[in-house]
Amino acid sequence: MGLTEKLLKAKMKLKGIVCLIRIIPLMSWGICGVILGGSIAVKKVGFSAVIIAKILLFCLTVLLIQGILAHAINEYEDWLSGTDIVNGARFSGGSKVIKRGMLTLKDLLGLAKISTFLSLTICLLSSFFFDYWVWLVIGLGIAASYAYTYPPLRMAYRPFLGEWLVAWPAVLLTVLGSHYLLANSLDRTVLVAGVIHSTFCISWLMQHHLSDIPADLAANPPKLTTVAFIRKAFGLAKAKVVVIIYSALAMILGLIAIFKINPLFLVSFLLALVCLALALTTNPANLEDIESKEIGMVIITILHAALLAALNNLV
Repeated sequence: MGLTEKLLKAKMKLKGIVCLIRIIPLMSWGICGVILGGSIAVKKVGFSAVIIAKILLFCLTVLLIQGILAHAINEYEDWLSGTDIVNGARFSGGSKVIKRGMLTLKDLLGLAKISTFLSLTICLLSSFFFDYWVWLVIGLGIAASYAYTYPPLRMAYRPFLGEWLVAWPAVLLTVLGSHYLLANSLDRTVLVAGVIHSTFCISWLMQHHLSDIPADLAANPPKLTTVAFIRKAFGLAKAKVVVIIYSALAMILGLIAIFKINPLFLVSFLLALVCLALALTTNPANLEDIESKEIGMVIITILHAALLAALNNLV
């Protein structure tokens, strides 16, 4: 292989890694979680160059754990099960790096190992600046990445377990972990903000999985996401009920938080109301409608974290 061919191959691999990261879920889940938890901590400890450096370190760790590790394992297992092979939806079927010839299965396993090693290295080095809680936060993040798709747990392939035992706690951990490691304390505001943000995240995740249903049910083993399970048990029309319930839960939590925690959570209530409207009007038989509503939910999730982060420091 000549130098030109090697450079082209390296360029393709690099492009594959960028695609693998999936900037939309990374931003709306992990990065927004760090910003939300970190901004609430800044109100307590003040704003400084050191705080900014720590927040950037948290973002780098999230990039490694969610953006590369979790996604590499997810792409690997979903390709082996077949769901990503037959999935033709625009936003579904993972990042399509294998289908496009950007990365191989071997590449994905290698990236998973490298990102695990780098995450643990950051954890070790961070021990000089944070207490032992950094091991718990990063360790649980790594464990969640493997538990979500990798056998034997493979939580993403089991209804309700994927989002409630892995995805939801992982996002909450990002918010609470970044806050605690900066402020060395937790309070009701950051806890409730994290809970609602995590609920927004799994709401749009379930919306995303609506377009995956045919491919997920055809996989071996079948990928029984919650919406796929409801589709199999009660029909396609009922599948969107999962998204409706999760959006309604975020709205109810926001409403309670307005009166019990802080009027600031009016933001959560109103945005969840919009999210609920999108869920209610989704046509689960129309891919274009599912995907357009998903884009709206992603924007709402990012906007929710950004507004809470900004307004909390202004009032």
